[in-house]
Amino acid sequence: MIKVTCVAYSPDGNYLVASSSNSQVKIFEVQTGKEVMMLGGHYDAVYSVCYSPDGRYILSGSRDKSIRIWEAATGKALYSLKIHTADVFSVVYSPDGESIASGSRDRQVKICNLTTKEVKTLEGHTDQVFTVCYSPDGRYLASGGMDRKIRIWNVETEETQFILEGHLKHVKTLVYLEDGSYLASGSFDDSIKIWDTQTGREIHRLLGHTGSVMSLSYSPDGKHLASGGGKDDHSIRIWNLETGNLELLIKGHTKQVMSVSYSPDGNYLASGSFDDTIRIWDAKTGNLIKTLSPSDAG
Repeated sequence: MIKVTCVAYSPDGNYLVASSSNSQVKIFEVQTGKEVMMLGGHYDAVYSVCYSPDGRYILSGSRDKSIRIWEAATGKALYSLKIHTADVFSVVYSPDGESIASGSRDRQVKICNLTTKEVKTLEGHTDQVFTVCYSPDGRYLASGGMDRKIRIWNVETEETQFILEGHLKHVKTLVYLEDGSYLASGSFDDSIKIWDTQTGREIHRLLGHTGSVMSLSYSPDGKHLASGGGKDDHSIRIWNLETGNLELLIKGHTKQVMSVSYSPDGNYLASGSFDDTIRIWDAKTGNLIKTLSPSDAG
């Protein structure tokens, strides 16, 4: 059985890229559900994967301590970066596509300029860094991890702007909301918190998951937040951000939901789970549209 660790839509919504515990990165065509490419190169579990903003490249981070970049159309391996000394848990492109950021078991956050290859090291976390996320304007980077703290960094100065404290356990996932004025965080304490990034204050809490919150995705229309539940939960929840209420409870996965991703048009939600499936749901009704099994693909 393949444990799916991360799923992400291409910017045009036509493809899904998925990473797994068996070192593979696969690309699926959304309409047919068929695997169209497998990206080999990592030799251990791949934890994080995403498309570049222009859709031309795919970025991944692995337990093998490397970050890899592929050409999305051909699968050609372009770069293998060894800038961390331990597992790379999270990778993300900057909004302009010129840099990448990563978080690692080595407690460091790195920012790498893809043109100059200059690497910035942001130090401050006292334990493993599970998640990194750029603000929409690219000026700030948020990071969270095992030390239960969220740090918001000024990318240019490399200084910490805020340290957000309040989660009782590890911070697993982060996503900026709206124009970057707010930040959502999901934690092993089963809660989702919404923070004001101008003041660093917690302004709202979304409760309902009965297990860790493993993943968050912000709807393109800005009205909803999707979350995936971990061990002892296995659910997907869609929250109305205006009211703070739970709008949809989606069940179907039989193990932890490691990743959720809205389609670019906001009509669909993809989820990846340790149950060896990727599922595509109608984001408005919660109905299951399609199930993909990476271990059967090929």
